[in-house]
Amino acid sequence: MKSPRQQIYDLVFSRLIELGFTVYDKLPAEQVPYPFIVIKQGESDYQNRHKFNREMGISLVVDTWYLSDERGAHDEAMTRIEHSFFDFFLLDGYSVKLREIRTSELVDRTTNDELLHGTIKVSYTVN
Repeated sequence: MKSPRQQIYDLVFSRLIELGFTVYDKLPAEQVPYPFIVIKQGESDYQNRHKFNREMGISLVVDTWYLSDERGAHDEAMTRIEHSFFDFFLLDGYSVKLREIRTSELVDRTTNDELLHGTIKVSYTVN
């Protein structure tokens, strides 16, 4: 059985592909066309809730990379990604609910193209 961390990662990865995004598990080493998405494993923590019960917190970081002249498409993508995180769901042996979503966006000029780099950090509670 996969860990809750891996199950959530796999679920988010497949949801973003279903939404039509090009998704990677790390920044591609070779040049790829924009736009694309990168999902990174975030953090996990445990909290005791009762004597025999504990919750696990799991977070992922989703980076979006668009050309800067595609601001409207980038904003729409960020919104679609955020909304895909709202559902409660069950994993093998665990219930999962959304804890928090944080987003940020900046202009990246470190390449030959001016880019919009969005970051979405999503956190779930698993028990």
